[in-house]
Amino acid sequence: MAAAAVRFATIDVQSFWFDEALTAKLVSSGFGHMLDLIPHSELTPPLYYVLAWPWAHVIGHHEAALRTFSALFGIALVPVAFLLGREVVSRTVGLVLAALCAFNPLLVWYSQEARPYSLFALLCTLSLLFLARAVRRREARDLWLWAGVSAAALLTHYFAAFVVVPAGLWLAWIWRPRRPALIAGGIVGLVGVALIPLAAYERSRIGTGYIDGLPLKRRVIGVPEDYLTGFVIKFDTTREQVLDGLALAVAALGVGLALVRTSRRARLGALAAAVAALFAAGVPAVLALVGPDFLNTRNVIAGCVPALLVVATGFGAARVGPALRVSGVA
Repeated sequence: MAAAAVRFATIDVQSFWFDEALTAKLVSSGFGHMLDLIPHSELTPPLYYVLAWPWAHVIGHHEAALRTFSALFGIALVPVAFLLGREVVSRTVGLVLAALCAFNPLLVWYSQEARPYSLFALLCTLSLLFLARAVRRREARDLWLWAGVSAAALLTHYFAAFVVVPAGLWLAWIWRPRRPALIAGGIVGLVGVALIPLAAYERSRIGTGYIDGLPLKRRVIGVPEDYLTGFVIKFDTTREQVLDGLALAVAALGVGLALVRTSRRARLGALAAAVAALFAAGVPAVLALVGPDFLNTRNVIAGCVPALLVVATGFGAARVGPALRVSGVA
C-alpha cells in the first residue's frame, strides 16, 4: 500500500517530457506502424511498447494513464524484492529490502515515467529471484522460469545481458546433469543473438550524445549515488551534498555490518548480490572506457535492487538493535 501511495501521489503532476512523448506517439499509432517506428526512435527492444500498446488503447494515452502502467511494475517490484531477500538471506532481510525498494527515490522516479525502465528493473529482479531458487532447489521449474523471465528482460532492454549472461554461465557450471541448464541458457542466448541486428540498426540511427556529453567519471560516481538518492537534476547544492553524504554513510554502515556482523550464509548472500550489482553496473562502466559509451543510471537500473540487498543484509541480518535497523530503512 505504501509503495502504491508513493508512486501514485504525484504521477500526473508534470507533463510528458521528451522521451515520454515519444512513448505516447508510438503507442497511439497502429500496432504494425508502431513496430516499424521503434527502430527509428528508440535504443531499446520492443517488449515494453508491445505491452503498453493495448494498455494505452484501453486506458488512455494521457500522462496518468501511461505512467500508471510503469507504476504497476514498480509496485510489483516490492514483493518480488521481498522474495529475493528472503531467498538469498532471510525473511527479515526480505522485509528490509522491500521497504528500501518501496521508498527508493530512483525506483519511485522510474515508476512514474512512461518508459521501459520500471519493467526492466522488475524483470531483472525476477531473473535474480529464479536464479537464486534454481541454485538452492535445483528444480527444473525454476530453471525454465529463469530462462523465460531472462528472455523477457532482454526483450525489454539490451543491458539485461549484464545480469542474465553471468547467471546463465553460472547455472551451466553448477547444474547436474548439465544439459537442462545448457538448453535454458541457449534459449536466452538465442533471444540475445536475434536482437543484435536490431540493436546495431538502432545504434546507427540514434546518437548517444545525451550520455557521453557528461564526463564518464561523473557518471560512474553518480550511479551508486543515484541508487541511493534518486535520479534527479543535480544542482550540487550544500543541502543535496549533505543528503548524498548521509545516504552514502548509511549504505556504507549497512555494507560494513553485512561483512562483520552477520552469519556465513548472510555474507555469502550479500556477496552474491554485490557481484550481480557489479556485473549490472560495473561491466558497462568498464566497456565505456574501451568501446561504445552507454553508461547512465537508467541503463544500469537493474543493479539497484541487488545493491540495496547488500545494504539490507547488513541492517536485516546483522546482530544489531532495532533502533539501528530502523535507521537503515529510514
